[in-house]
Amino acid sequence: MSQIVRAPSLAASPPAAGSFFSGSVPRSTKEPIRSARAIFALMLRARGAVCFALLGGCAGSRPAPHAAPSVCSVALPVWPNARDNYDRAATIDVLTAIESVIRDAPSAAFQTVANRLDTLFKKPAGTAFVSSWSAELATRLRQLVCAELQGQIATDVANHRYITIISDLEDERAVIVDEMRRGEH
Repeated sequence: MSQIVRAPSLAASPPAAGSFFSGSVPRSTKEPIRSARAIFALMLRARGAVCFALLGGCAGSRPAPHAAPSVCSVALPVWPNARDNYDRAATIDVLTAIESVIRDAPSAAFQTVANRLDTLFKKPAGTAFVSSWSAELATRLRQLVCAELQGQIATDVANHRYITIISDLEDERAVIVDEMRRGEH
């Protein structure tokens, strides 16, 4: 039969003088241990407070819905473009076509504008480069129409942005016409 061997009881023998468990440890040696324990306790309390604050702050608010990204039905403009060496006449033609599509956008139904813009952007791209600014303007316009189609922008805000785009378009056309008059290429 096996015998159970018991370890000697700690209470039976007093701790050695100067050991960690003895009461006779000098005060300066105990302070770091108490400080470490106090720091650990504070860390636990702080962790609890942070968790409470984070979870409590989120409990009353609802996260933004993660709707599936919807696809815009308006085609992307695929015109070859360049920042410097572009065809001024082709750029004027593109700006005129864009303007004809959006000139009445503030008063027209946005679905009508979207259909017209989609038709314009689906036309085969020419071989001449247009100004990159004109291509960027077309992209801005597409983003505005898509936001309006998806109900992400108010009609009055969209109308203001259409007017801004028309103004930018007229400014760009004026610069290009001026360059053409001066004979710059």
